[in-house]
Amino acid sequence: MQEEPIVSPSLSEESERKLWIDYLGRINDRQQRARGGSGATSWALLGVLVAILYKVIPNVSVFLSLRANVKVSLVLFLFECDIAALFLGAYATLLNFYMGATRTMFHTEQAGRFQSISHFATLFTQLVLAIAHLAAARSSVLGQGKLRWLVSGLGIVWALNFWLLARKVGRKLWRARKLKIPAPWFQASKINPKEGSLMVVALTLMLATVPVAGFFWYLSSLHREPGSILLPFAASGYAIAGSGIFIALFYKGLFTMTLISYENLERDVLLEKLSPSEIRTRFISQLMGWPAEDWLNEQTVTRKTANVALRDTVDSVATALDDLQQSDGKSPQALKDEIVRLLTRLGTARQQHLAVMQRHRFLVTELLNELKTVPESPPMTIALAQWREELNELTRVSDAFHDLATRTMELGRSISQPHTPA
Repeated sequence: MQEEPIVSPSLSEESERKLWIDYLGRINDRQQRARGGSGATSWALLGVLVAILYKVIPNVSVFLSLRANVKVSLVLFLFECDIAALFLGAYATLLNFYMGATRTMFHTEQAGRFQSISHFATLFTQLVLAIAHLAAARSSVLGQGKLRWLVSGLGIVWALNFWLLARKVGRKLWRARKLKIPAPWFQASKINPKEGSLMVVALTLMLATVPVAGFFWYLSSLHREPGSILLPFAASGYAIAGSGIFIALFYKGLFTMTLISYENLERDVLLEKLSPSEIRTRFISQLMGWPAEDWLNEQTVTRKTANVALRDTVDSVATALDDLQQSDGKSPQALKDEIVRLLTRLGTARQQHLAVMQRHRFLVTELLNELKTVPESPPMTIALAQWREELNELTRVSDAFHDLATRTMELGRSISQPHTPA
C-alpha cells in the first residue's frame, strides 16, 4: 500500500496539487515497470502451460486405454492438492509472522469486489475438492482398507472449511443486502503474529504429514509394475502444475486491473483540475482504503448525528406535550388528535434512528470481528473509547424516548376515558 506524501500546511494549493501530480506520476511509473515484469512472468507461465499441453495431448489415448489410470491419477492429484494447500498455508502464516501486525484497513470498493471474487473462487475450489475426495473414497480404486477412511476424512475437512467460509461470507452478504448497503471488507491479520503464528505453522506442517503419508501409502498399495505407475503419476503432476499456473494467471489478471485505478486518478487530476483535498479523498477512498480507526471515527460521527436528531425530536415533543397538558381550551377530540400527531412524529424519528443504528451495528460488528486477532494500536484504542462513549449516549437517548412515549400514551388514555358525573 502506497503512503501518501507529506505536504506542508504552508504550501499553496497549486503547489500541493503539483506534489500530488508528481507523486501519482512516480507511482504510475513504478506500476508500469511492475506490470511489465508481471507481463513477462505471465508469458513465461503460459509457455510452461503450452509445454505441458504439448507433452500431454499425444499421450491422452495411451492414458485412457486403461480406465484405472484416470481413477489413480485423480487420487494422486487429490493428495497433491492437500499437500500443496497445507504447505502454502504454512508459508503464508510464516510470512505473516515475519511481516508482523499489518495495519487494519477498510477496503475500497474495488478491493472489496476483489475480496468477493477471491472468496467465491476459494469456496468453489473447496466444494470441488470436498466432492472429489468423498467420491474417490466411495470408488473401488482405494480398496476396502483404512486408506478409504483417510481420504474420506480429508474430504470432510474440505467440506467443513467450505461450510465455515460459506456461512461467514453468506451471512455478511445477506445482512448487507437486507440493509441495502455494500458489504464491508477489511484488510487485517487473521492470526496474531505475536502469539499464534508459529504455533499455527507447526500444526499445519504436522497436518501436512497426513496427506504426504497417504500419498506414499497409496502408491505402495498399487499392485502394478514399476513402469506402469509413471503415466498416472505424471498425469497428476501435470494436473497440479496446470492448476497452479491457472490460479496464478487468474489472480495476476485481477491484480493488473487494479493498477489502472492509479492511471485513472492521475487523468482525473489533470482533466478535472481536482483540489488537493479532493485528490486526497479519492486517493484514500479509491486506492489506499481507510485506516480502520478513521473509518470507526466516521461511524461514530454517523451514530452521534443520529442520536442528536432523535434527542432533538424527543425534546421538541416533550415541550409540545408540556404545552398540551397546560392548555385548557381544547376539546378532548382535539387533544387526542394532537397526541396522535406527536406519537406519529416520535415513531417516524424512532424508525429513522433504528435504520441508522441497524446499519451501524452491522458495520461495526464486522470490524470488531476482524480486530479479535489483531493487536490493538493506540489510535484504535482512542477510536474505540470514543465509540463506547457514544454508545452510552445512545442508551440515554433511548431511555428518554421510551419515557416520553410512555408518558404520551398515558395522557392519551386518560383523555379517552369517559368522565363519570359526581
